[in-house]
Amino acid sequence: MPAIGLMAHYLGWEYVFYTMGGLGLTWFILWTALMSDTPGTHPRIAEVSFERLAWNFRNNLGLCFQAERLYIEANVQASNHSVKGQRLPPLWKLATSIPYLTTCFCHMLYSWGFYTLLTGTPLFLNNIHHFSLTSVRLKIASKFNVASLWKLITLFQNGFISTLPYIGMFLASFIVGPTHDILINKGVASKATMRKVCHGIGTIGPGAGLVWLAYVGCNSTMAIVALVTSSTLAAGAYAGFVVRS
Repeated sequence: MPAIGLMAHYLGWEYVFYTMGGLGLTWFILWTALMSDTPGTHPRIAEVSFERLAWNFRNNLGLCFQAERLYIEANVQASNHSVKGQRLPPLWKLATSIPYLTTCFCHMLYSWGFYTLLTGTPLFLNNIHHFSLTSVRLKIASKFNVASLWKLITLFQNGFISTLPYIGMFLASFIVGPTHDILINKGVASKATMRKVCHGIGTIGPGAGLVWLAYVGCNSTMAIVALVTSSTLAAGAYAGFVVRS
């Protein structure tokens, strides 16, 4: 986001789409050229004999790699066998399944909020709090002069401030996931309970954060704190309804 702000300012907004589209196209070309369906069909992964596999096990060399390869191959074969001769999915049962519809509903609302914030935060900071796309002014306390307790210093770009909520979400995901599994494995809570709790944190928390944002007025610092808190709590949803998907 910081780079996009500078790009839009110095080159024009069109180059943001040119650059992002070009990177996506480059990724697609590399993926198509380098990826394969299975390790066995990959042109640059050599076949490993059972003798070599046994030697690796005895010497504890390449154990994780070989185990992962065997796991992938076995599951791909099982999936192919299960698909053959299978009828169409039970569409009516899906359309009338309360758990399935609930998951779809949660996905729809969560995605709406996620992408609304993703696209609207830079405009919100620029139009409401007057943080330009190239510079942001934050009020910080001066430790050296009591008379000038609040001092305006240019610190960050709008793009960087807009990135902070997603940095918080990224860091929180490393806490939510392991905590979710540890509490289940230790028998502190059931899987259903933990997923409901995480889902509540990941949906009610961001909603409360946005309500808070509506009442902070023109206090720029509190607005940023509310945005970061809202998106950070949204990480709980990845151990909630997202896992069921």
